[in-house]
Amino acid sequence: MTQIICIFHFLVLIFLTIETCTGGTRNKLFSVSVNDFRDINNKTVFRPTTPHKTKLAYIAPDFQVAGEDDNNTDYFFDFEGQQLNEWVSSGDWFVSSEGKINGDFSLRHSPQPTHPESVIFYPVGLNLNSSDHRWNISLKNGNWDPSTSNRFWYYLLADSSDPAALNGWAAGVNIAGNSDWVELWRFRNGKPDSLVVQSNMLWKANTQFTLEIERKGKGQWSLCSVNNSGEKENYAEGADASTFRFDFIGLHFDFTSTRAGQLWADDIALKCFPLPPFVEKITVINEEQAEITFNKEISSGSVAVSDFKLYDESGKIIPVISAVANPGNPKKIMLTVEPPSEFNLNLDVSGISDLSGTEMKPGTLSFCWVLPCREHSLVVNEIFADPNPPEGLPEYEYIELFNRSAFPVSLSGLVLKVDDKKCLLESALLYPGKFLLLTNTEGAALLEAATGLKSFPTLRNSGAKISIETSTGLLVDEISYSDIWYADEDKKNGGWSLERIDPQRFCGQAGNWTASVAPAGGSPGELNSVAAANPDNKSPEMVSIEIISANELKLTFSENILPELLADSQHYSVTPAMGNPALIETSHPAEVVLSFPKDFIPNTNYSLQISDLTDECGNPVINNGDHFVLQQLVAGDILISEVLFNPYPGGADFVEIYNHSQRTINLKNLCIANHDGQSELNNIRKICNSDRWLSPGEYVLCTADSSATRLFYYTPCPECFCKMSSFPSYPDDQGTVVLLDDSSQVLDEFTYSEKMHHPLLGDCEGVSLERLSFEAPTESASNWHSAASTVGFATPGYANSQVRNELQPEGSIALSPEVFSPNNDGYNDRLIIHYQLDKPGYSGHVKVYDSQGRLINHLAKNELLGQEGDWYWDGQKADNSRSGLGIYIVLVELFDTKGNVKKYRKTCTLTDRL
Repeated sequence: MTQIICIFHFLVLIFLTIETCTGGTRNKLFSVSVNDFRDINNKTVFRPTTPHKTKLAYIAPDFQVAGEDDNNTDYFFDFEGQQLNEWVSSGDWFVSSEGKINGDFSLRHSPQPTHPESVIFYPVGLNLNSSDHRWNISLKNGNWDPSTSNRFWYYLLADSSDPAALNGWAAGVNIAGNSDWVELWRFRNGKPDSLVVQSNMLWKANTQFTLEIERKGKGQWSLCSVNNSGEKENYAEGADASTFRFDFIGLHFDFTSTRAGQLWADDIALKCFPLPPFVEKITVINEEQAEITFNKEISSGSVAVSDFKLYDESGKIIPVISAVANPGNPKKIMLTVEPPSEFNLNLDVSGISDLSGTEMKPGTLSFCWVLPCREHSLVVNEIFADPNPPEGLPEYEYIELFNRSAFPVSLSGLVLKVDDKKCLLESALLYPGKFLLLTNTEGAALLEAATGLKSFPTLRNSGAKISIETSTGLLVDEISYSDIWYADEDKKNGGWSLERIDPQRFCGQAGNWTASVAPAGGSPGELNSVAAANPDNKSPEMVSIEIISANELKLTFSENILPELLADSQHYSVTPAMGNPALIETSHPAEVVLSFPKDFIPNTNYSLQISDLTDECGNPVINNGDHFVLQQLVAGDILISEVLFNPYPGGADFVEIYNHSQRTINLKNLCIANHDGQSELNNIRKICNSDRWLSPGEYVLCTADSSATRLFYYTPCPECFCKMSSFPSYPDDQGTVVLLDDSSQVLDEFTYSEKMHHPLLGDCEGVSLERLSFEAPTESASNWHSAASTVGFATPGYANSQVRNELQPEGSIALSPEVFSPNNDGYNDRLIIHYQLDKPGYSGHVKVYDSQGRLINHLAKNELLGQEGDWYWDGQKADNSRSGLGIYIVLVELFDTKGNVKKYRKTCTLTDRL
């Protein structure tokens, strides 16, 4: 009964004491630590049932000892309740009276543990930066000396109860190493990564001591021991301003089996001391705004422009225009200033109060006005993709970045991408007008001021895409380079870098890059050797209009168009009667597919109007009112004109076609093929894959090897050649040439045979078959004839030598000039013998006689003739000697396969000067 009265009397004393201290406060919940109550004989008369605190309710209107859910809660664990409520343990810890430190019970490591590493945690959930903190712990170690296998630490703060993943701080012995000194370390991802405080206190076997650790302000740490008199000894301090979530405190013991159970802990205390507001960080938002973040919520009424003073290292003031508290986040203030011209700045802050009215201590913060990376803040400025053979630079690939903005840029979180390979850049600042050279670790040792990246991607010599992105996916810059950009056949073979001409230009990049002209082959880390103003003032052009279905057009432009304009249907209109497209598809910034609500009418001339489209530099697309036709051909619109199926060795087969219609035809819609004896089409090959138009009356020569054809034959129209990527095979003896449209409709077909050649030809190799008339049937053998020898046995890409002209009634022979002087003075130096025949198929002789009837030269012998052509005489005899002055007779003899013979005699005069 006496004990109960004593307890009641004690509780009343507590209540009265609190009432006195608070001046009669009311309606508050207080939390006080209550340990064992003992009588005068030191016998326990009352022990709390909870392991840490007992809450007492009383009336207190103005003063509060914080509850356990508040940030300045005090925690105290003396384990006299013999329970581990809320502790998260591996099961290797228990409350024991054996070997106790203080009171009747202490926390002890189990002599029979179940894990080689024993941990125990208690959740606290505090705000690290709203208070200063003090940790106390009494420790007792048994018969063990610290080593790399026997070590201990106290988690002062942890953001997780998983020792393999947590971040925070811990104090103990041999946390990293085997020095046996008590130390304080920072942990990241479960591992100690930075020594914060090194004390001069040695951990020894069979000792008992109390540790006290404090963290004040922005990461000022101290560690000491406390003796029985309450005096602090072995004081040491350090600094670490890192921040983590404050979710747990805990203990960690690594041990060998013989040391199990040889560690005790008691009177674990955590005390929080509320802090006045202070600036945690400054975040630059843009050229003229910075966000100030405090450690706690602030009173918006205490914020004024006069609370802030911004100045550079020379003391020059940067005016603060406004200071506005963030209503959505009461910890933040937005400063608006005049854009600074210097970047290393100081900010004086004072006068800011928290919500309770506590005013901050005036302070000065030094920082750099660093902008977050934005589009084109940095640009890819130089690419060294092909170091071999070396010209002068080390043989290591590199990429150079350039800060083209007016402010420093942070590289933190930036990702370098080369095609699908990614590489994280190191955190650093890049100042305005400065370069960052990226290469691999080996190259960094040889390239001055280069940054070596372990995972630097390999660069393809041509056709790769390089991009810089932020961690949020914002595209900062992107270049898809090509070896065509070198504009130099020698330099593109290696040893020279590609350099950006104008870093302020972001469009039409093919015109903004070229090979370096630096003597070493490049200018890494320096101003580019080709640097110059190079604005893009050229308007983009529409390269092609392609009809890809009955109601769809594909437009291709010469450079990228602004995406938001490219995808707007109001910028396109087709007449007559089609209007705007109903659907837009954009898979590339230089291409667009327009889908219309109805089909185009075949063979109708449509006009496409484009309005208000611009490239990335704002240059408008030139609107030419481009025309297109949904081509629908019929047999006879386009015809086979000439075929070479038995070429010279080293030559190539060809098929010449002719536009016999009255409209322009797109060759992209045509194919040529062959077929077997059963008339099954084989080897169908598209003539070309892009737009190529053939006007009425024009020829085009289709072959797999244009250069081989030009090697053996003269052509006045090399641009009439169309080199096909693949060509059908045509046998030397006989075969069939088939001309098709893209829907496999046969437009023309010709079955040839070697026997169709002129019978007087001894060898048909290298001789083409030419069509005589475009009005006569293709399949008529009489409509084909061997090309004339006078044109070299083929007429690729131009009018045939054998053309039937039904209106030519009579053959004729004419000499021009009749008086000529082969003295090489450039005037009338040779005689031209022109013939025009009534039909194809003639062969002929041309002989020259002097006035005495003597044969002096034989200009042509059994030549297979076209319907029209020329022979030439330069006054030479058959033995290459010069003929004398005088009158000469030209005899032309023509004969056909039926035995018909025609003879023509013409006279001319050879003189020396006219």
